[in-house]
Amino acid sequence: MNQNSNPQNLNTVTFSQIVDNEFDITETYWHPDMGGLVPELIHATETIDPWIPGLRQIMEQNLKQSGQTVGAPALLRRDEWANIESQWFWDNYIAGNIGAVDGTIIFPHTKFVLTQVFAVGVGVYNSAGNTDTKLTATRTVANFVQPPQGIPTTEEITNAIEQTKFLTQEKSWPNTWREYKERVAAIETQEPIIYVDGPIITQNLVTQEKGRQIMRDLHNTGKLCVGVIKDIRQSQQTLRWFSRALQQNEVFLISNVGKLLQERLQDWGSNPSLVSFLDDVANQYVRGIYQPGKKVFGFECPVNQLPRAIAMLFQDCNGVAGHEIPYMLDKVDSDIRGKFRPDEAEQYLYGKLAEQYPGQTLDEMNERLMR
Repeated sequence: MNQNSNPQNLNTVTFSQIVDNEFDITETYWHPDMGGLVPELIHATETIDPWIPGLRQIMEQNLKQSGQTVGAPALLRRDEWANIESQWFWDNYIAGNIGAVDGTIIFPHTKFVLTQVFAVGVGVYNSAGNTDTKLTATRTVANFVQPPQGIPTTEEITNAIEQTKFLTQEKSWPNTWREYKERVAAIETQEPIIYVDGPIITQNLVTQEKGRQIMRDLHNTGKLCVGVIKDIRQSQQTLRWFSRALQQNEVFLISNVGKLLQERLQDWGSNPSLVSFLDDVANQYVRGIYQPGKKVFGFECPVNQLPRAIAMLFQDCNGVAGHEIPYMLDKVDSDIRGKFRPDEAEQYLYGKLAEQYPGQTLDEMNERLMR
């Protein structure tokens, strides 16, 4: 997709296909094959097999030996690349110079009438065994709608509704806030080497001026940040296709991040701030996939730090089959999810609101909480 293509046209075609392929499973829903859906999905999974030889050919045509200059696309093999900086990794690991940052949303997405609260917990786990967790919250600008003077006019009501509507309807804002606070934590923590859960350069933050600034600030610290994409099911299709052809102990670089974002962002070229960010920051990072064991994961890192990033990804590999992410990321994820429980936070908040405004609180609550 180039910058002039129209994502809406693609979405229209896709949705038309969805509508045209509707079928009724009412009578067979509880049958083991769900009205033929299970065999159909198995067949759909198998249909990628004929493409794998072509994907492997692309990979192997771009095979790079250790010591060669590397840029995407490139196929790298663990036995040649993972040990180049292994001593560097373990020296820094033992010295406590490596941190892992992860965050979790601690209050479910809820639309209040005049405001919305985003609350996240962010943890930093240190390779020396120390964990630091922080709880932060923020409110949308909808909170700042000024009360009317007297009985509001229709125009004032309409303006107030429009001012609150955008942010209270958009479900991506909690994730954007979480990503923002994770990068704040990565900047503020003392470790010069950081694992980040997910991509380093996220589309949510790229579309926001303050998001681009916090990622630029992180980049300018000079810290080595390696992002680990634990679940590539929602990643760009290019990653998913090549992941089916990747073999154990291999790394494949897909593209630099700036190029990937250009493909996803409509009219990116009309925003000078965004163009500058893509050139100065995003193009310095590469996105790829790697298979340390049974499962394929995605990653992002500075292209000029690739050997060190590969050492981090393979040397600190969790040994659980299908969960071979870096141990440090697994540890910080476990810590923060053990401390921050969204359901408990939601029940506590609504309980306090109900003490003062029982009727209005019921209107704001999810009906499922009352079952």
